[in-house]
Amino acid sequence: MKPLSYRTKIMFSISLFEVVVILALTLSRVALLRNDFEVKIISRVDQRGSTIKNLFEHAIISNESISDIKKLLLSFNQTKFFRFISVIDANNIVLLSSECDYENKPNRYKDSESIRKSVGALFVKSYELTLPPGSHSILKKWNPMYVQIGYSLSGYKKDLRKAVFHAFFITFTIIVMLLVLIWYHLSTLLKPLTAILSVTDNIVKGDYSSRVQVQTDDIIGKLGVSLNNMAEHLEGLTKNFNEKLHEAIVQTEKSNKELSDKTKELEEVNRKLMEVDKRKTEFISIVSHELRTPLTGIIGFAQTIMRLKLTDEQKEHYLKIIYSEGKRLASLIEDFLDISKIESGRFNLQIDFINIPEVVDESLDTISIPEGIRVRVNFPDKFPNIDGDSDRIEQVLTNILSNAVKYTREGGEITIEGKEEGDSVIISIRDTGPGIKKEDLHKIFSKFYRGDNFIARTNRGSGLGLSIAKGIVEAHGGKIWVESEEGKGSKFSFSLPKEYRENE
Repeated sequence: MKPLSYRTKIMFSISLFEVVVILALTLSRVALLRNDFEVKIISRVDQRGSTIKNLFEHAIISNESISDIKKLLLSFNQTKFFRFISVIDANNIVLLSSECDYENKPNRYKDSESIRKSVGALFVKSYELTLPPGSHSILKKWNPMYVQIGYSLSGYKKDLRKAVFHAFFITFTIIVMLLVLIWYHLSTLLKPLTAILSVTDNIVKGDYSSRVQVQTDDIIGKLGVSLNNMAEHLEGLTKNFNEKLHEAIVQTEKSNKELSDKTKELEEVNRKLMEVDKRKTEFISIVSHELRTPLTGIIGFAQTIMRLKLTDEQKEHYLKIIYSEGKRLASLIEDFLDISKIESGRFNLQIDFINIPEVVDESLDTISIPEGIRVRVNFPDKFPNIDGDSDRIEQVLTNILSNAVKYTREGGEITIEGKEEGDSVIISIRDTGPGIKKEDLHKIFSKFYRGDNFIARTNRGSGLGLSIAKGIVEAHGGKIWVESEEGKGSKFSFSLPKEYRENE
């Protein structure tokens, strides 16, 4: 919550005192008005009550008939001031009344103690009849004791409400006018303090040139003079400090730049050396591990042939193993050379006009596909020829197809499709193998990556096939990607531009 301003606090304090005092005066005036209204009403009631009492006494003494007295009673009751007029006997029985239905019945009204304690808007008061002996013979057996009059207070209360409303309206108007006057007067009084606050804010922000316009010699004026002196002193100190700081910064920046340049050079040299050393160590480690297996087999079976007396059939069997391991060793060495050329940027392509469906057929001829796996090739009749290195594209297809064959179980299917899309062609190879985990998809084209499943662990290979495929495709200016869901097979796709561009 935003704190109240100093001006608002002063305004609130003055206004609170003002409102309390004016409300107290207003309530006092309302009380006086009410008392004055009550005095006037009672005076009016007594005046009219006495008049009616005297007229009734005169009518009875004059032996006027009951009907005439009743007419007199009704004539008075026609004014709005009266609610009812009744003649009551000593037994509190209504003898005559403007409320005809209540004649000859017990009186239901009691005299009101005061106007404030009146029930509803009715004030009841009785006036005793003073009759000489025998003057009431006209009323026969009746014995009239007093006249009871019910006065309507609705007009009184309406007038009182108007007077109270008028008093409070005037009070509210005065309060609002005073608040407005106080607010604007405070604006004038606090204007110098506002100017001092503004200059103080500027000094806090670093603008020491700001000054207060001093116009009075009071405490606020003296405060402004002191603030101006402080600002002038701070301005001088800051100027001197900034000059020395600037000199120091220039010198420091110069030294830092030289140091930073040297540090960057050393860091870059160190990074390159570490990267080269890391790659060399990684390459030597993996190459040593991958080459050791076929070499071990070749050496072992060669020693067996040399040391043991074997049959021709056994020699032929061992020589075939040596030949197979030799081919595997040659393939590994070729893969290592290819990945080395790709990473060093010395990978050259022999660009020619090639027919992709024919390259696919040649790739299938080089791969041993088990009888239980079905291979479908689906290319449009007029599939376009493109610029590319036929041998390298065949190498990409062979690497991907070899993986598909490894991971597709008996009864499964491998589908090779091609389509034309703009200035490129897209070749896709889909298998029905175990698929690839979602978290492994981004690593699939990394060097030496192998899947973490039984098939991957039981199949030998360098782990460079897909990495080499990626390098060959990108060298042609294309892209390679994989779509897979665990348990639902994999789909490897790569795009090749129809026209090869050297700068890509």
